[in-house]
Amino acid sequence: MHRHIDMAMSFARSYKHDASLPAVVTAVIISGGRVLSVGYNSRANSGLQEHYKTNPHCNSIHAEVDAILNVRRKIDLRGSKIVVVRRLKYDTANHPHLALAKPCTMCQAILYSYGIKRAMYTISNNEYGVMKIIDPR
Repeated sequence: MHRHIDMAMSFARSYKHDASLPAVVTAVIISGGRVLSVGYNSRANSGLQEHYKTNPHCNSIHAEVDAILNVRRKIDLRGSKIVVVRRLKYDTANHPHLALAKPCTMCQAILYSYGIKRAMYTISNNEYGVMKIIDPR
């Protein structure tokens, strides 16, 4: 895998997540090889996400949104990239179980509004994708 995916996986595996969630999604915002922020999915909610929400049944904070909320008033995110990984419950370092973590339409709109230009995301244990962030609306 790519070094940024591996780095995001180390954050994901060290995080004490909500065991009731079916998967742990971790998002790491990077600029110039430096980690700016790390975010995780959770059962919380936010006004930012409510503003951009495209699915009325979405009632949890996405990892990408959490990563932005952690630094949005402190750091200019324009030009940075985000790495998103999804670990399934039974994932371990010796037996990885990764799944698709492509940013949804809502997250793409939020990333675009903060100037994040590129996303890298897991597809499966041995695959990852890269996408240019454009305004999906």
